[in-house]
Amino acid sequence: MANIAATELIIELDGAIKDGSSRRRLQMLQQVTNLFLISASQLGERQIDVFGEVLLRLIEGGEPEMLAPLSMILCGQTSAPREVVRRLACHEEAVVAAPILSKAETLSNGDLIELASHRSQHHLLAISERKSLDESLTDALLKRDDIAVYRALARNAGARFSDQGCLKLAVAAERDGDLADALAMRPAMPVKEIHDLLTRATRAAPARPRKTPPLRQTSPAMLRLPRSQPPGPRRKGPLTTTIRSSSP
Repeated sequence: MANIAATELIIELDGAIKDGSSRRRLQMLQQVTNLFLISASQLGERQIDVFGEVLLRLIEGGEPEMLAPLSMILCGQTSAPREVVRRLACHEEAVVAAPILSKAETLSNGDLIELASHRSQHHLLAISERKSLDESLTDALLKRDDIAVYRALARNAGARFSDQGCLKLAVAAERDGDLADALAMRPAMPVKEIHDLLTRATRAAPARPRKTPPLRQTSPAMLRLPRSQPPGPRRKGPLTTTIRSSSP
């Protein structure tokens, strides 16, 4: 029965889009979403793709007020159409993207890393709230050098950090007390370990070469000069000559 209802909605879809009424489109979006939720556990891959195609057409050009509720619904659905989830996650308005970025399991790690490279602070904070984040994802987030994101990651027990990530957090914690407190509360990354990493990195850094003046070149004639030879007459400078010539 769900398949029959889906077919009828798909037929009506063109009329809703041609109508151009945002109210009509919203009604259709709600009907399709409700039908998907009711039948999600019984749908095969092909049927989910059909729902995805319908939803993509309905959300295209939609206002954030229309799309935000859809994000809240789909963020917890493991069978949600992947392309729909990705489209919502890429939305420039955080009110639409944030629920998907923080909870949707259907987003790939590559998608999240790509979004972390150029989206706003609100998008980054949403990603930082995910249940688990691996080292490659936290590295991508830390590259943005946002202290609020640093704090959010430090408070997330499911976030894992590379050695490089630990060093960045340690350096930032030296000038931010809230971040230092958050790191101190992490049982898997105690403050002592962070400081040890920082110390090793400092010792491993190559020392800057010391600049020394170039050696004064010595002529061969000076090298052949016998030690017993008396020095030549002292050359008078112009100041001495001037003083003597002015004497009475």
